[in-house]
Amino acid sequence: MSYAKASGGIYADCGIHDIDMSRWLLGVGKAKAGKKVGGLSIGGNTVSGQSEVTRCYGTGSIVRHPELVEQEDCDNALGIIEFANGSKTTLHLSRTGMGGYSSVVEVFGTEQKLEVGVSFWAKSQGETVSKEQDARAAERKRQKGKKGREGDARVGEGRGR
Repeated sequence: MSYAKASGGIYADCGIHDIDMSRWLLGVGKAKAGKKVGGLSIGGNTVSGQSEVTRCYGTGSIVRHPELVEQEDCDNALGIIEFANGSKTTLHLSRTGMGGYSSVVEVFGTEQKLEVGVSFWAKSQGETVSKEQDARAAERKRQKGKKGREGDARVGEGRGR
């Protein structure tokens, strides 16, 4: 955690891209409408000139790296940002990630929800895979086993005739 001293804090380290993506997805500061996707207006051009944030709240805790106290930082944080256009975003940030890494964005519209994400977790001895990769591998294994059992059943049925 020695890097944390000069990093700018957990929000700069772990949340800066999430905040930027939130602004884009929620149309904060946009000059014109973005693309319509399933009832959600996504993106658009942004312009500055006035404050985009009306209120923000942040809290954090130290669960694994007590040395962060000296740097007035934390290893887990929650944040809420309210934007001038009426939209809000929440942030769940962590430097601990004992189970792996997860980055998920959920945008709730008036009619639908958009979810984009990736999750990685340690399987064994430093090997990292995504949940999606692991699920696909398990499905291939299941399908392979299923085909073998179906083949045996057909052979068995053929013998009885």
